[in-house]
Amino acid sequence: MGVVLIFFGVSFLLKYAIDNGLFPIELRLIGSALLGIIFVRLGWNLRLKSRDYGLVLQGGGIGILILTTFVSFKSYAMIASPLAFVILVALTAVTAVLAVGQDSLNLAAFGFLGGFLAPVLVSTGQDHHIVLFSYYALLNLGFYMFLGRKPGVS
Repeated sequence: MGVVLIFFGVSFLLKYAIDNGLFPIELRLIGSALLGIIFVRLGWNLRLKSRDYGLVLQGGGIGILILTTFVSFKSYAMIASPLAFVILVALTAVTAVLAVGQDSLNLAAFGFLGGFLAPVLVSTGQDHHIVLFSYYALLNLGFYMFLGRKPGVS
């Protein structure tokens, strides 16, 4: 619950900064990306003391990074669609590595949900069906490989 409150707090703080023109757009986006990275790092450091809280912080940090990428692409057009897609895929891969390393099905599901949303978030309306379905096939394969290594999960 705390991470959700922090997430909304950061969103409202950014909205306030935008409405009042307090910082340049680039500084706002860099600040929110740094906050996401700090959350992921803090969650990684807390994983041994409090596993669940560490996982929640890592998921919240990845969520902030996904949101920052989306906003920088869609709202401000600061990055191109292919670069935004590559960043979102990289975030999905990082989340998968974190999930496998900590044996967390919840973090893996969150990461793969972000992976499935990546093409939707950076869509420009062009038809690239073969690339889209090939990407989804690889993502499904990765998720099923993760599930297949867990004892008792079919």
